[in-house]
Amino acid sequence: MKLLSTILTWIYILPIIGAEFVSLCYFTNWANTRPVAEVRFTIEDIDPYICTHLIYAFADIKTDHTLSPMYSGEPARYKKFNDLKLKNGQLKTLLSVGGQNAKSTTFAALSSNATNIEHFANTSSKFLRENGFDGIDIDWEFPGETENTKQQFTTLLKGLREEFDRETKDSGKSRLIISIAVAPGKTRIQEGYEVEQISGYVDYINIMAYDYFGPWNKIAGFNSPLNPRTSDPRFSEELNQKWSVAEWLRNKAPKDKIVVGMTGAGASFTLNDSSVSDVGAPVDGGGTEGSLYLIAGRLIYPEICEMIKNNATVTYDLEQEVPYAYKGNQWVGYDDTRSIQAKVKWILTEGFAGAMFWSLDFDDFSGNYCGNGKFPLLTTIKNETMKVNISLTSTSLTTMENEITNVNADSTSTLNTTTKPNVSAVTPDAVSDPKTNGGASELVIGRFVICLAYLIATA
Repeated sequence: MKLLSTILTWIYILPIIGAEFVSLCYFTNWANTRPVAEVRFTIEDIDPYICTHLIYAFADIKTDHTLSPMYSGEPARYKKFNDLKLKNGQLKTLLSVGGQNAKSTTFAALSSNATNIEHFANTSSKFLRENGFDGIDIDWEFPGETENTKQQFTTLLKGLREEFDRETKDSGKSRLIISIAVAPGKTRIQEGYEVEQISGYVDYINIMAYDYFGPWNKIAGFNSPLNPRTSDPRFSEELNQKWSVAEWLRNKAPKDKIVVGMTGAGASFTLNDSSVSDVGAPVDGGGTEGSLYLIAGRLIYPEICEMIKNNATVTYDLEQEVPYAYKGNQWVGYDDTRSIQAKVKWILTEGFAGAMFWSLDFDDFSGNYCGNGKFPLLTTIKNETMKVNISLTSTSLTTMENEITNVNADSTSTLNTTTKPNVSAVTPDAVSDPKTNGGASELVIGRFVICLAYLIATA
């Protein structure tokens, strides 16, 4: 019985060890048109190994309820984007539809009746396959703003899932992925999502866990803090990543589909009094635009690094686990490699699916500004995940070896005629090349087969 118990235990544990931490990263199709040439970002600038999933943003929905490229010439760019999978065979790509500038009324009309949804789902599966994508990302900002659209959103996702299930049976290909970009705030969650129902139709729930503070605020605060600020009653307990994720969990979203959003953009402010620069300092609106991305009230990571190089003061806020920098009357709260590391550790500890990043060009993709190589924020996500996976695998396989030794000792005491097979020792090295969609890696499966054979032979 002990042998059987050990085998069943590791049948359960090993796939978990090999489960993939996903990183879904957005590429914006306007990033190559930025006014400042040094930060124009093209498909050629994408590292195909930096994220597990790349999301091309955005596509449009036409009046006939079909997917459509946003700009002319995009099909050629789709091909170049999806050709990145020729370099990294494990990479998955999705096409995002919607976004902040898309009209919610377009989604409302699309999802208003079953005929529209069926037509959209059917034509979308063909569009995605023809252009080389592995799935779709629905970025409706936001359902619930008009009557019945909360329910319509559920029906839309149900229609997509049913069509994608049917299509994969007919084609014999892997099912097209469905991810959704969703709101982090309580009101929008309650008014816009039937969380438990939609969770059954999607693969990933990408919580846009940022934009908690911005030019609309009267005090300086962080764009994307991990923790609440309980030390200051002026700060809402809801304006942080942990609260947003907990709210989705309270509404019965499954942990293994939750993807926590991060961004390379910081919330910048103009201080009311440059001598008062702590978190919560009075401000007179958003900060001045940076010299590279030229967005008022927002500084992007390369601009923040430039600000720091120009003698800005940097403080890491231990309570909310994010840094801020200030110089003169300019203040910015942002993410750096330390805060990203803290967030990834939390995601891994809690067992969430992974991280989402908006957007690729918001990181120091050229490596020219922050002194930490190319894509320092995204590299931190990748490296932290690898470190934890190596540690977990090492610990788990050591435990397995001990179990095998114990079972072997018990078996030897009972069966004195046991013959040991000539099997190579299992070593706790790093798991490599994990399968997509949360599957166990080939290396882990191979280890399991070896160990299973060893246990049976030993018994």
